[in-house]
Amino acid sequence: MMQVQRRFKGFADESLDAQSTFRAMMMALAEPGHVQTVKSSPDAPEHLGPAFASIILTLIDKETPVWCDETLKNDADFREFLTFHTHAPLVDDPAKAAFAFVAQAAHCPQLSAFNPGDAAYPETSTTLVLAVQTLSGADEATLFGPGIATTNTIAAAPLPENFWAQWDANARAYPLGIDVLLCCGPDMIGLPRSSHRHIGSATQTEA
Repeated sequence: MMQVQRRFKGFADESLDAQSTFRAMMMALAEPGHVQTVKSSPDAPEHLGPAFASIILTLIDKETPVWCDETLKNDADFREFLTFHTHAPLVDDPAKAAFAFVAQAAHCPQLSAFNPGDAAYPETSTTLVLAVQTLSGADEATLFGPGIATTNTIAAAPLPENFWAQWDANARAYPLGIDVLLCCGPDMIGLPRSSHRHIGSATQTEA
């Protein structure tokens, strides 16, 4: 029987690369607003970027329901990469996804469309992985909360329409709510649901 040749081989060292990616992701969520860089450069569709692709290879498996935006859903290279390396089931309803992957911010559903978890199991919420073109130089948002000594400012773009207003509502729902990872090339920034945003001279918790 002829063996099918893999086009995208994934990690060079599956164990070490997955461990280093997991640490980077955990640090991104533990220190919101600080850029973390993945050390791996997986063989993956180039347009995904190392951080985006490494998260898929590290966290997704055949028991992980995944939702993706139309750009990725219609991308044959992405589907081949995801299917071969993870066998993850794709779901049509974002509320049923453990992880959601968005390549185009304009195609991202409202954050409230994803699973916020429940009171007994808040950890069952969706984690949103969003590709951006920059993590600096765009409109700024100033964050405070656990893992932030005073405040941290991020300036990622593009983000979904009305993203920060949606984020304010997400943060108010804590301990429910989703977590977000913003990926650009090999870099990522974490936005855990516990992070709040300053709005002018007030904070969103005072609104």
